[in-house]
Amino acid sequence: MSIKLSVIVPVYNMEDYLDTCVKSLLKQGVEDIEIILVDDCSIDHSGVLCDEWAEKDSRIRVIHCAENGGLSEARNRGLAEAPGEYVTFVDSDDFVAENTYQANVALLDANRDVAVLEFPVNVDYGSIKAREVVPGKNEKVSFVEWIEQKGYYHCYAWNKIYRRSVWQGQQFPKGKLMEDLFTIPYLLSSVDKIMLSDEGMYYYCSREGTISRSVNPRSAGDYLRAYVQLYEWLKECKDMSEMVLDDVYLRMSNAHIIMLQLGEKRELPRRRIPLNRAVKSAMPLKAVACSMLGSNYSVFVAKLRKLLKK
Repeated sequence: MSIKLSVIVPVYNMEDYLDTCVKSLLKQGVEDIEIILVDDCSIDHSGVLCDEWAEKDSRIRVIHCAENGGLSEARNRGLAEAPGEYVTFVDSDDFVAENTYQANVALLDANRDVAVLEFPVNVDYGSIKAREVVPGKNEKVSFVEWIEQKGYYHCYAWNKIYRRSVWQGQQFPKGKLMEDLFTIPYLLSSVDKIMLSDEGMYYYCSREGTISRSVNPRSAGDYLRAYVQLYEWLKECKDMSEMVLDDVYLRMSNAHIIMLQLGEKRELPRRRIPLNRAVKSAMPLKAVACSMLGSNYSVFVAKLRKLLKK
């Protein structure tokens, strides 16, 4: 039997949330869907719950990893075994609105020139910071247009559906946090068309203690490295505007400030934003400060914050 959509769900110690996640995936209205639960050596009852779900529903398959390899390795394992024409990802403490995949798979079926579809997400659902991000209204864009629309602000793996062929030879980086930022922009740069959908909703839930909410030298360091890599790579991309590079540089500087506050030091690439572009920036106050201080901007802000805390 051919599989239309493979849903890869890495699972590690999520016994309190897994049922909600899986129940939402079973209400997607897609014929020939397969849900691949990748148990990354959970030490709670998550692995048992995975097996129980597989016994209850033939659409669910479980992979038990031999050793804990982290989120990237679990996703890569799922990718290696995913047979679907399309593939997507879900974190096991999140959930997806009913029929989200049905609506968006139909869009992909109707637009064969589109390799990746991005759909809405509710970020930090369950917290006072919750906000909805709707990428577009079913328009098709190029990678450069996606970047110009600040697609890297919501550079998540899980609010996208991909043609399986897009991942041929591609993997998430082993041993790194912020794996989506290290992966998704480069993956999208290889496709001709991306569809920005307003159909459905992915709920990215706010959980205390999760990797994405933990600020420490390792996570902050990988966040900074990911943005430095993105900035340097975009500088070499054809047709990339200086306004885009300014914005990415400011986000990189924000990551650098966090590192400096944690006592970690690293040099940033040198850049000075012209004042006429700074005032038109998405972050004008920061951009104006950067236009005056250049690559010393983040050092100045980190020292100022330290003084204000005294």
